[in-house]
Amino acid sequence: MPPLVDMAGKKYGRLTAIKRVEPSVSIRPVWLFLCECGNTHIARGDDVRSGRTRSCGCLHHENAVSKLPLMHAASTTHGQSYTHLYRLWYGMKGRCYTKSNTGYPRYGAKGITVCEEWINNPEAFINWALENGFKKGLSIDRIDGTKGYSPDNCRYVTMAEQMRNINCNVKITINGITKILADWSKETGIHRDTIEGRIRRGLSPEEAIR
Repeated sequence: MPPLVDMAGKKYGRLTAIKRVEPSVSIRPVWLFLCECGNTHIARGDDVRSGRTRSCGCLHHENAVSKLPLMHAASTTHGQSYTHLYRLWYGMKGRCYTKSNTGYPRYGAKGITVCEEWINNPEAFINWALENGFKKGLSIDRIDGTKGYSPDNCRYVTMAEQMRNINCNVKITINGITKILADWSKETGIHRDTIEGRIRRGLSPEEAIR
């Protein structure tokens, strides 16, 4: 097996690597990624680094609908911001209503929905975003994680902030202080996979960072 490439925190195409996961079939390293549209996606690391996999699937969908009036308007009205916001809308719906979406267990399966105003009207969502603080490089985030996507429960955050907020970030409490695994790794200099592996083998969190 080739040596492990630490992809954590690095961006490839639309995908930012979050953590390595245990593969069910592939013998090559498999990673969990956060896509620009907000979806999480599991893929082989070498496929992502080589460019064979560039998104969670939203890029393919955009190409398929590129000739629709909405996307045509993107080239003449709001440019790349419009296109990016359509991507966020598409990812938001996928997490809530598409059972094959990797984010569905943490969103749709838990009752997270998209409000009636936005669910079938991407232009309404895009217009709201442009009037409520959207800037290039930001992603949609729910203020109250127990509620769905709606104008009064959404805001825009950086990709780094969203990565810290997603539920798959492992949190560890040591001496009464709780931090995500990535932060303990950065503070101690011990690779996150090493810390996580030690805990799975039965070591206490305190022992895992020594």
